[in-house]
Amino acid sequence: MIRYLALDEADRMLDMGFEPQIRKIVEQIDMPPAGARQTMLLASDFLSNNIFLAVGRVGSSTDLIVQIVEYIQESTKRSHLMDLLHA
Repeated sequence: MIRYLALDEADRMLDMGFEPQIRKIVEQIDMPPAGARQTMLLASDFLSNNIFLAVGRVGSSTDLIVQIVEYIQESTKRSHLMDLLHA
């Protein structure tokens, strides 16, 4: 069962139309039911006198990031992850 789930920039994901995908993640079988989990919105609790600083263009990503999707057999996932972390 999933014990912790953190969604960074969830407001942006919702603004970009990812609500169905977020809902699918939160409503998965491994997630506790709505009454048994705690939802926290930390930014509104901790921000005080905040300043927004942007370096580069807001909403864009760098071309230095490369995303690779690899399909791994269930039986080798852990060892493959460890290989990637130690590389």
